[in-house]
Amino acid sequence: MKHHAQNLAQLLAGASALAGTLAGLTVALYDGQHRAVAGSSATVAVFATLKVQASIATQKRSDFHFRSEEPGAPMEKIPATDSLHAASVMVSGVGHQAYALSFPQHALLRNVARRSFSPIAISDLHSDQPANLGYLGGEGHESVSLGATRAKLADNQPRGAYCGSVPITVVYP
Repeated sequence: MKHHAQNLAQLLAGASALAGTLAGLTVALYDGQHRAVAGSSATVAVFATLKVQASIATQKRSDFHFRSEEPGAPMEKIPATDSLHAASVMVSGVGHQAYALSFPQHALLRNVARRSFSPIAISDLHSDQPANLGYLGGEGHESVSLGATRAKLADNQPRGAYCGSVPITVVYP
C-alpha cells in the first residue's frame, strides 16, 4: 500500500509541475475567428440552411392513339408534336425550375382478350423536350408530349384491342 501511495504522490507532483508550466504558456486554438487560452474556452455558432420545395407531380392528359389497322400493316410513327395521337402529361412543381423526364425506350401492347399472345412492340419513345429536360414556367406548370413508333403488325396478328402502359418519371435534377 505504501508503494502505491509513493507512486500516487509522484504522479500528482508531475501533474502539478505540468499544470504550472501550462499556466505560464498561452495556448492559442484558432478556429478562424475566436481564440482561447489554456483554461478557457471559445464557442462559435454555425448555421444550417435548407430549402424545402414543393414536390413535382405529373398528371396524364392524353394517351397514345395508334390507328386501327389490319394484320400486316406497316409500322406507325407518332411524333411528339402530333397533338391528336401523341400522349401528353402535365408537369407541375416549383415555378422557374428545371426538371428531367425518364421513361423506357420500349413497351409492349398486349391483346386485351389474350394478355400474353402476340404482343405489339412500341419503341423510339421520345418527348418534345430537348434531351428530355424541361423547365417549369412562372406558374409551375408545363405540358409535355410523347411520341412513339408502333412496330409492323404481323401478317397473322390476332384481331382485338391491345393496350399497355409506359411509366413516365419526372424529377428535379
